[in-house]
Amino acid sequence: MIAKVFPLCVHVPRAGYRWDVIEDPTAIEGLAARLVRVPATGDMARFDTREPDVEQRTLFKSFTLIPDYDLDATLAFANAWGPLGSREVVMAEGPNALARTKHGEDYMDWWRVEIASLRHAVRVSDLLRDGDPNNELETLVRREELPNKSGQSRWLVRNSYELTGEGLDSFGERLRKASPDCPLSQSVFQGIGAKLTTLNWDEVKTSLPDNTPAAVVAEAWLDQVIGFTLDFQDLVRIQFGPDKSTKSRAFHVLPANLLGLLWLQFARAVALGIRTPLCQHCGKPFEVLAKSTTKKMFCSTVCKVREFRRRKSEGQPTEGA
Repeated sequence: MIAKVFPLCVHVPRAGYRWDVIEDPTAIEGLAARLVRVPATGDMARFDTREPDVEQRTLFKSFTLIPDYDLDATLAFANAWGPLGSREVVMAEGPNALARTKHGEDYMDWWRVEIASLRHAVRVSDLLRDGDPNNELETLVRREELPNKSGQSRWLVRNSYELTGEGLDSFGERLRKASPDCPLSQSVFQGIGAKLTTLNWDEVKTSLPDNTPAAVVAEAWLDQVIGFTLDFQDLVRIQFGPDKSTKSRAFHVLPANLLGLLWLQFARAVALGIRTPLCQHCGKPFEVLAKSTTKKMFCSTVCKVREFRRRKSEGQPTEGA
């Protein structure tokens, strides 16, 4: 049984958000961009209520399409749907004090981390569901012998930070200094104790033998990363009670914030085999159910008609529109 996702209401300020760039020695290149609300008065001080899962069930896919470190695209997403609701790590005082987390502002670094993590997971899911003609999964999976343990080995899956680019080293040092309860995605932070030997590979907690196909290992990693991310970041909670729509009692999954909803949407798509292609007219992702046998190219009849008219007016072939 698939538990029902409880609708998340997001209150987005009409005045919107803006980036506030501050000096931060722990940030990449010494600067950090944080999301802050725009001061507003009168009507602009009000909020608009959005229900992301009701309005756009493929919002998680739109999130992964945000280019890396694109301040404008990230700001546009936040102004439409609100902040992710991520948390920041606060180091407590004293030599034996543990780090703790608190709800804080959304920093661009955290958006980049979450976008890349979810984007990579979506890519692996697409390859597992739709096929892997170019054997891409083979390049993402490898077997490694455990150091100082003769005859023992482990499975590793490449994560999304292989191609982070400039600033990778300083970003890596920042992660290595994080506490074990740092709220980062599995594909970024691996292992209790912050003993990272590489940022490029995640260990898959599985006992699969050496001759296991790459797709099977990748699927085990995907299950692991979804569960780990939702649990480690406390992005969801479970509630049991009456369902108003069905008049029966059922489990409800309640996302703690927008980030939790995005991962829940993705988990639902994986569980149900839902594809999320991009509309050939408006470019937005849309749902195609697993049982669908036709190749759908448009998110709606409106987009299909508009694309047909556009191609016709420009003298282009109209087949498929």
